Amino acid sequence: MKSEKIAHPLLDGINPNECVSSQLNRVSRVINKIFRSHLKPMNITLSQLGIMFLLGKKKNIYQSEVAAFLKLDPSTLTRDLERLIKKGFVQKSGYANKPNLDLTEGGFVHLEKTIPYWKKAQEEVAEVFDGEGISSVNYLFAKI
Repeated sequence: MKSEKIAHPLLDGINPNECVSSQLNRVSRVINKIFRSHLKPMNITLSQLGIMFLLGKKKNIYQSEVAAFLKLDPSTLTRDLERLIKKGFVQKSGYANKPNLDLTEGGFVHLEKTIPYWKKAQEEVAEVFDGEGISSVNYLFAKI
């Protein structure tokens, strides 16, 4: 059965395909699907990997700084950290209300094993979106 168009004056002149949020969400879903497929063998999410990359570069960083830098909701960060701590990749220290985070030696080892999978995902995204698409993403990222 074919869907029927409904005429509504409020929607005249509105093209949902021009919604910036919708467009970015669709692009994000395509990119995330590529990364999920490549990272699956390493049993790590893209969000968790982003945390590990940051902790690999910055020693003894406050949890609140990680959330701010990665633009993660505190509850999302807490959930991801609980999983990374359980796996032995991250450790917390300091005060409970303002913990410091560090990558463990096991975290560095897992990160080293994961990077080739991440690189393959990067390459596939570059193929899908070509140089102009990647430049556009970099431009948008520089604005935030």
